[in-house]
Amino acid sequence: MSKNILNILDELRAISIEGLTYAKDKYDIDRYNKLMKIVTGEYSKMLDLPEDKIINELRKEVGCITPKLGVDVAITSLNKKLLVLKRADDNSWCLPGGWVDVGEKPFDTAIRESKEETGIDVEPLGYIAVTEKGPHIYPKLTYQVNILVVAKPVEKELIVSLSHEHSEYMWIDEAEAKVIAWHQGHERLVRPAFDFIRDGKYIPHFE
Repeated sequence: MSKNILNILDELRAISIEGLTYAKDKYDIDRYNKLMKIVTGEYSKMLDLPEDKIINELRKEVGCITPKLGVDVAITSLNKKLLVLKRADDNSWCLPGGWVDVGEKPFDTAIRESKEETGIDVEPLGYIAVTEKGPHIYPKLTYQVNILVVAKPVEKELIVSLSHEHSEYMWIDEAEAKVIAWHQGHERLVRPAFDFIRDGKYIPHFE
């Protein structure tokens, strides 16, 4: 039930912010401010966070509210292994990745995040999956769309230089992937990653 409510709140949040961005009539502006206050109050109760902190974060978003865009990276080896990282914050396992910066291409994000999180210089090949998640699946404030980029396989399982975001790493096979405690939304990335290892297929990137 709470996930459904968060889903509704996220839609109302988008409506109120877009309204406050584009509305000209003072009465409409008042209505959107009231809607924002209702949304903030409900978020505060459900997430146990101060209202002022929530509304300050929400007001940072302006214009048309769209999902955030993230890139995950499948780094594989010619030995049919997949690189996974253990998050330092919750000890779950994930693929390297992060948010796309404004003005940045997904391939550039894949290169940057891979270098920052693993120390590996990757050569992106293309795309092997697109996923989405939000309050209807996980208790998050905002929706996100994630692109899974696959990199050219490395010759062997390289030694990884971890950032502060991660505490361990492993090169795993498909069987090992089934017993890992995955970070939310990352378990479903395993299948396309190992599909690529088997058949080498991906969607190319076009400029």
